Amino acid sequence: GTSLVEQILSSHPAVHGCGELEDVRVTTLFAEAQLKQQFPQCINAIDQNLIDSLGNWYLERRQKDAPKCRWTTDKLPQNFQYIGWISMLIPGARIIHCVRNPMDTILSCYFQGFKSPLAWSNRLDWAAHYYRQYHLGQYLSTLLHLEGMGLSYLLAHRRHHQDSLIHWYKLSFQTILDTCPQSLDIRHCHHR
Repeated sequence: GTSLVEQILSSHPAVHGCGELEDVRVTTLFAEAQLKQQFPQCINAIDQNLIDSLGNWYLERRQKDAPKCRWTTDKLPQNFQYIGWISMLIPGARIIHCVRNPMDTILSCYFQGFKSPLAWSNRLDWAAHYYRQYHLGQYLSTLLHLEGMGLSYLLAHRRHHQDSLIHWYKLSFQTILDTCPQSLDIRHCHHR
């Protein structure tokens, strides 16, 4: 789901798909080092200057990734743990919540045999515990009024969601048509 959404968005010349980045987690490590407390407990001691500094660090790195693009994507699935943090660091950030059947997700991860830091996926009991953490992220998504998108619905209604995503980011759909004439089948779009 995240790859498909990123592919839809990055087919627009104003959007650069960065893939899965660790930078959000890195900002939490910077905050821990600065405040000498573990994340998320250190949030109680953080001031606006540090939040601004960390947010600017993240945005400057995205600017270096794609200097001519207005938007970039970071599709690291583990970012669900940092939804509130992201909204503090980057006010106005657009967060799209891709939803998939929990059993599909758990079993898919389980059979991949991921290594650290995804070792939780190698045991079904650990994966179930991790999914409960993810469920808390879904609750935060509701509180922050984030866009949610089911994978099966996205696949069945690709054109509708493509239009919605482009509109949500205030991008011109005509530009996508110019860039990718076969935009209804985004597999044919050329990634810049």
